[in-house]
Amino acid sequence: SNRAGGFALGVPRGWKATDRKISTLVRSFDRLVAVSITPDRTSEALELPLEDFATRALLALDGFRGDIDPSDPRPFKHRYDGVRVRARATEADSGVEQDLELIVLRRPRLATFTVVIAANAERDSAPSRRVAQRVVDTLRGRPVAAAR
Repeated sequence: SNRAGGFALGVPRGWKATDRKISTLVRSFDRLVAVSITPDRTSEALELPLEDFATRALLALDGFRGDIDPSDPRPFKHRYDGVRVRARATEADSGVEQDLELIVLRRPRLATFTVVIAANAERDSAPSRRVAQRVVDTLRGRPVAAAR
C-alpha cells in the first residue's frame, strides 16, 4: 500500500516495491522490468479524455534519448476505465532499449493512475512483463492517508 498516494497493489515474491512519496516503483527480481505507478487527483487529470492523457504522458516521459513515437491508444481491460499506449525508446543513462507501455486507469471522480511498464528490449523480459501485467491488474484506489 502507498498510503500517501492512496492506492494498493500486489507485489510478487522476489520483486521489490519502493514508495517515492505518492508514487511507487516496483522492480522485477531479474531487474529487466520496472513498473511505476503515480496517481493524479487534479480536476484536469479527472476530466481529460483517457486517450489524450495517455499519449501526452508517454510523450512527457523523461530519461530517454530522442523522440518517443507512441502507438495509437487502445482500451485496457481493468476494473477501472483504462487505455494503453506503447513505444520503444532508448534509456538515456544506460543506452538500453526499452519497450514502454503506459497505462492510464481512472477511478471516476477520485483519481487517474498513470502506470509505466519499462521492459528491457535487448533481453528476454517477456516472463517478467507478464507478471508486471498481473501487478497492474491488482491496482486499487484507497483513501489517501492524512499528513502527519
